[in-house]
Amino acid sequence: GTLSRQQRTVFLLRFVEEMELSEIAETTRMNTSTVKSHLYRALRIVRERVSEKPKVNNEQARQPIS
Repeated sequence: GTLSRQQRTVFLLRFVEEMELSEIAETTRMNTSTVKSHLYRALRIVRERVSEKPKVNNEQARQPIS
């Protein structure tokens, strides 16, 4: 899946800007529990994407590594 605008915003503020949940809530004008919910869902989606196996077709698999 893909991240919603709110999930992406909360994720970036938390992990790129290193903001506390209370700061994110104030900045985005969201309730702290809403921030936590968006962050939880964003983390779940990111973890799923990171753990997916890369899609490689047979032709790519036969290419020598240079």
